[in-house]
Amino acid sequence: MEVEGLRYTPAGVAVVELKIGHASHQLEAGMRRRVECEMPAVALADLAETVSRMLPGTQVRSGGFLCGRSRVNRQLVLHLNSIDII
Repeated sequence: MEVEGLRYTPAGVAVVELKIGHASHQLEAGMRRRVECEMPAVALADLAETVSRMLPGTQVRSGGFLCGRSRVNRQLVLHLNSIDII
């Protein structure tokens, strides 16, 4: 996990952007495959303040939903609803 600085929207809502890494083994076509990736994520409000205090490299389990970065930029971003240190 790599966290950027905490910022606030004009409405005063806390926002933090981060990158979450994933590594696991999955089955594909009957074969075991190592899977690794990084995904941009965003946390808002109280969750943003919690995430901003986490150290880089912290292992977490997260939940949320995927959404395009904006109406123009369709790059996927994970919007966090929960994050727990594991």
